[in-house]
Amino acid sequence: MRSAPSVPISVLFGSLLVACASQPATSPAAPAPAPAPSSAPPKARESVDDAAPERPTKAPGYRQVSAGFRLACAIRGDESVVCWGDDELGATSLVPKGRYRSVRAGFDYACAIAADTNALTCWGRRDEWKSVWIAGAAPEGAFDEVYVAEWRACAIRSGSGHLVCWTSEGERPVVTDNEGWARDIPFAKLWIDRDYTCGIRRDNGELACNPVGRPRELPAGPFVDIYNHCARRADGELRCFPIADSDEVPEDAFASLATGSGFYPCGLLRESARPLCWHGATADPRAPDVPLASLSTAWGLSCGVRADTHEVLCWGDDVDEGHIAPTPP
Repeated sequence: MRSAPSVPISVLFGSLLVACASQPATSPAAPAPAPAPSSAPPKARESVDDAAPERPTKAPGYRQVSAGFRLACAIRGDESVVCWGDDELGATSLVPKGRYRSVRAGFDYACAIAADTNALTCWGRRDEWKSVWIAGAAPEGAFDEVYVAEWRACAIRSGSGHLVCWTSEGERPVVTDNEGWARDIPFAKLWIDRDYTCGIRRDNGELACNPVGRPRELPAGPFVDIYNHCARRADGELRCFPIADSDEVPEDAFASLATGSGFYPCGLLRESARPLCWHGATADPRAPDVPLASLSTAWGLSCGVRADTHEVLCWGDDVDEGHIAPTPP
């Protein structure tokens, strides 16, 4: 194929100058005549009620993650919830639509608190072989936070800070609303397992724990965070209970403690924002070596939100065994 003959750039540029110089000058265009006044009545201004509702701005990444038993749930930047992993009882496929500010993944179920009303919502089908149906027994009202364990759940009521815990016997909910020891205590945060409840008082930051079955000598506060028999002071120092166990607590300062129902106490180091577990736990080489904004641990699963990209990362036996993917779908 023959190529077109090349033309020197100087020739092209000179021709362009000549062409531009030969064009006649033009005068500015005359202004357009004003439109004739309309006889139609002016259009009414759209009222606030008629205007389209504003949509929440979709922020990138995730706000929070919660590890459960072979499943996890997370809140996206637009405040919607996504769950993934084991779906035997619908914990990942029955996720409600809407905007939520907090979510907790449990044992075959999950719960979340609405962003606008603080209403509590739980989901997950009833197992015909089990008498406990947590999702079907969730109480009504407004709540600041919800906490889940294997066979029961607890929440802190908005306003009063009072505790409400529930389980179920068949389809009948069994609610222990401020039963006994916690009847008049306002709580700021809780940690629960299948038969024990311990929290931080809202009024003075001291610990208040269920004395039944586990009499314990509690360390003095005030505290700002609690998880798995350990509490954190505002300066990052930890105190665990029974007090005799405090010798095994790392001396590092912690930025936060984990959430969930893990076997060991865990938290994020203040200096590096890396996860660390103790009290019999060994360092998990599968944990990501990146700063995390939050951490959640469960029976065989740990998840965190990266501090830099707000991505969700999960690791542990449940991931290695193929029960759950390391990232949301």
